[in-house]
Amino acid sequence: MHFRAFIFLLFLSCTSCLQSQTEDRDFIEKEIRRTMRKQHLPAMAVTVVSGQDILYQEAKGLIHMEKQIPATTRSVFKLWSMAKAFTAIEIFREIEEGLVDPDAPLSTYLPDFSIQGIYAENDSIHIRDILAHRAGLPRHEGLMPEGVERDELDHIERFELGAANCYAAYPVASRYKYSNLGYDLLGRVMEESRDEGFFKQMKLEVRNELGMENADFWSGAIDSSLYRALGYEYYKRKYYPYVQYDINNFPSGNLYATIEDLSSFLQAVFRKDLFQKEETLSRMLVDLYSTPDDPETMGLGWKLAPLENGDTLVWHDGGPTEGIGSLVAFLPEREIGIAVIGNGTTFSGFYAIQFALKILNRMMDEQAEEGQGEKLQDDHSKPAAYELSPEILEKRLGKYAAFGSVAEVRRKGKKLKADIDDLSLILVPLSDTEFAVTHWMVKTGLTRIIKPPVDFTKIRISFREDHMEGTSNMIINLMDISHEVCPRYPVQTRDSGQMERLCGSYQRADRIPGGTWGELSEGRSEIKIEEGVLMMSGSYGPILPVNETMLRVMSGPFQGEFLDYDPGSGVILHQKWA
Repeated sequence: MHFRAFIFLLFLSCTSCLQSQTEDRDFIEKEIRRTMRKQHLPAMAVTVVSGQDILYQEAKGLIHMEKQIPATTRSVFKLWSMAKAFTAIEIFREIEEGLVDPDAPLSTYLPDFSIQGIYAENDSIHIRDILAHRAGLPRHEGLMPEGVERDELDHIERFELGAANCYAAYPVASRYKYSNLGYDLLGRVMEESRDEGFFKQMKLEVRNELGMENADFWSGAIDSSLYRALGYEYYKRKYYPYVQYDINNFPSGNLYATIEDLSSFLQAVFRKDLFQKEETLSRMLVDLYSTPDDPETMGLGWKLAPLENGDTLVWHDGGPTEGIGSLVAFLPEREIGIAVIGNGTTFSGFYAIQFALKILNRMMDEQAEEGQGEKLQDDHSKPAAYELSPEILEKRLGKYAAFGSVAEVRRKGKKLKADIDDLSLILVPLSDTEFAVTHWMVKTGLTRIIKPPVDFTKIRISFREDHMEGTSNMIINLMDISHEVCPRYPVQTRDSGQMERLCGSYQRADRIPGGTWGELSEGRSEIKIEEGVLMMSGSYGPILPVNETMLRVMSGPFQGEFLDYDPGSGVILHQKWA
């Protein structure tokens, strides 16, 4: 009788487990269909891993629309900046072996490195600063010094030498500044410390050590029998393909892999196989830099997002500029993780992380029901009323450089509104410096019918004085996933004629050492004044004259970076471009 009762209970348990797995699969596939439809993605590949179990691993749609090639779990995607996470892992393996000291100056390993700037000496840049994107380095590489030919250099030596023609964007360790150049320099450090080429090291890393059999940092090494995905841009109901070429920035953005490879990686994380010492991964996942003035949470090689239940989500994304967006996210204590790839320019990390969180939240809720951890709670409580004084209200008004564009904080009666591109948010004061936000869609209940791209209840806006820059910043907290620091754009009281002289159409060319430039290209940038703000097209956004010969980018991918300007010739120089 006892045995039959045991068998009966075991049967019920297995039936319940299978039903739960079926429901999870249905939930994931519903989210995939919804995301592909909303983001106009020809294909998506997703894996969900718990410990050593792959709970879900599928690829949907087409990786080549013109040839109607279907996506499979062995389709190869270019993962772009996901490469940085693996470069960081290899750096930490060298730290374990004593080959690299994270607190050593970069010049210890790259004595020829130098960079221009208006801040402190460059030898204060440490390996740790670069890993956390806190080194103040510009986003991209610079121009080769005069007399040095690119073809004469070994692979990534160009990044070390080319930095001499760049400006540091910020003082070291002062604030978050995403930099491809920094991780390309780390690849160079790896070569110097092991006296071995980057490609050979990373082939051993991703294929042999992590079991990512089809992954590589060079397309020519990929199994020729595997199909490589194209990226796509969706515009006016048509799809336009991008062929994924190799780029020079191997350590920071040239990783190719399949969704099966990313499953193997997550399994290696949960087996604790990444490093010789178990505590090494924990060293990577500590936020050492964030402050109220710069709240971006970043570990050493991995982005971090604190969740409401006390967990910390570890993640990194890549793309989607050329039509492929990717993301890996995991909860190390719970041993659950997800990887997702979509081949569309719309699939940025912000949308990929929201997709991932929906899946992970469901898994955390199931663990909580089984008594393993807390459930993730959604706090939709109404903020307590707080009234701003007229002086504080007036102090917040103005234009701020945000997301490569301009956000304007304006008064509406006794309230503040923030217009960010086409989005108009009502600011709900929590204190003199902190604000929740709401939107007319929330007030009318329309968000229950039409799901907006972001949960307005999880956005926070704060205002901070920036003593280093001598201005004030508006900081937009997007669901604790990322933070946009938006400097106030000053009202121009000095020579307005300088701004007017900068306006016009600029033709692009390759910059050549010695202050000259090569053949003109078809690419153009426009500079014009829009409501008192000097705007430059071509990924630059708001710019500001610093003096007669220097401009500064205020927002966007080149935020904080400096442009040289020659008033005589009217030429603007930025790293490799004229």
